[in-house]
Parts: sequence; structure tokens; C-alpha cells
Amino acid sequence: VSNGIQQVEIQDSGTLDFPSQSMLVKFFCQDAMASERLLEPSFEPRFPCVKPLKDAVLTDFLSYGPYFPTCPFMVSEVVADIFASFKLQPHRFYDVSVVNDTSSSNYKLFYCPAQGYDGIDFKKSIFYSGSALIGKKYFEFNSVEEYKEFLASNRSVIVRVERLALNSTFDDSLDLIVLKFGGVYISYRLHQEI
Repeated sequence: VSNGIQQVEIQDSGTLDFPSQSMLVKFFCQDAMASERLLEPSFEPRFPCVKPLKDAVLTDFLSYGPYFPTCPFMVSEVVADIFASFKLQPHRFYDVSVVNDTSSSNYKLFYCPAQGYDGIDFKKSIFYSGSALIGKKYFEFNSVEEYKEFLASNRSVIVRVERLALNSTFDDSLDLIVLKFGGVYISYRLHQEI
């Protein structure tokens, strides 16, 4: 893909029998993000108009736009079947048909809101801002409250995780989690399968 970001684009269908993009954005980018649990929308999310970008190669994992933070990617039916045999945090799949001029391919939008901070051991985790290129500034937080206070008073600082430590309340039987720090984390077992 020439833009280096997305392979397909969700377009507004322009018909009344499908949810508009504004409804989808409101749910997946606002309502679902404000919650730490799997919410069910008041409408059935359907995606009748998803098109590949020029020169896009359709792989088992698709990046898409406009991007919904509670839906990290679209997956092929093969990956959805693999996911079904593993223990994932609460999630849901929504059917997507990627249509171009000559064919269509079936995918699933993977809806998986980020978990809260309960399972994170902040004292043992390593946080930073910056990068290896411009230099890293490291931060220590003793609790989720300290972390949230720092973010509230330093809105322009993007905090990343270099090392994530989990505490005893974390469900270590999960094979896939999405955290508010960003990123999808998978178990070694799931990594070997996909």
C-alpha cells in the first residue's frame, strides 16, 4: 500500500438501511472507548462498503480507515477461526465484505475494547517518552493513580511502555489482550499458531 498505513477503507454506504459512518464512529470511538468492558451497540454494525486501496494486498490481518481504536484490525475468516480456539479477552467480530471491481473477500472487524489497569504492576513496569532516535526519558509510577495524575498534568507527553509487568490479579490464561497503553499483546502459544 502506498500510504503505509491502511489497506482498506470503510466508506459510508449512503443508504438508510445501514448505520452511517457517524454512528459507527460515535460508538467505536467514543462510547466503547469510555468503557472498560465490551459494550453492545444499540444498532447492528454493518459495513456494506469496504474497499481496498490502490495496490493493497489483502492479508490475514488488515489495517483500515477510518480507524476505530476499539477495533485494532480486521481479520480473515482463517484468523477468526484460529482466535476461536484460544482464550481472548471479551471481544466480538462483525462481518465485513471487502469489495473491489471484480471480487469480494470476507473479513471480520475485531472489536476488542482495551482492558483497564487492574492487572498492571506499575512499580515493576518501565515507561518512557521519546524514542531511541531522539532519546528516551524514563518515568516511574507507583500506582495507576500516579500514572493518571501524570497524564492529566502532562497532556502533550506521549507515554509508552518499554516493559510491562503484570500483577497477580491479571488473568494469565488469556492469549490475547488489548491494553489502554496501546498495542495488542498475544501469548507465545497464539503467536506460534498465527
